[in-house]
Amino acid sequence: FPLLTFLFAFSQFPKLAYFKSVGSMVCKKPVDPLDGPPFIVGTLTLLRQFHTDNLDKFLALMGQYVRATVCALAGSKDKSVELPPDVINVLVFLEEMINFGKLSRKAVEVHVPGYVFDEFRRQAPKN
Repeated sequence: FPLLTFLFAFSQFPKLAYFKSVGSMVCKKPVDPLDGPPFIVGTLTLLRQFHTDNLDKFLALMGQYVRATVCALAGSKDKSVELPPDVINVLVFLEEMINFGKLSRKAVEVHVPGYVFDEFRRQAPKN
């Protein structure tokens, strides 16, 4: 179940973009019927309907994606590496999930290093 939820959430990330002026993820195209905060709250509600291990496994899958991408970028020869937009979307998703779900940040930092969380806002596009 956590894997299906992860794949569904991840399939929606290309439709969303983080806008610093709004402070959240919004749809790239105005015609798409998707908005960031309701999507995050809906995903969190779905995960909370079942055992808490499902939420932990979902966070682990999200963290694995972020860690794998950051490791791949760190291995590149380019010194000025920026996080791709999909990683920024995942990090915004996780941060807003912490806020909306009243989760502890430590629960997510088990899967995503704290320094990545601290740095991604600096690299987020200034829209």
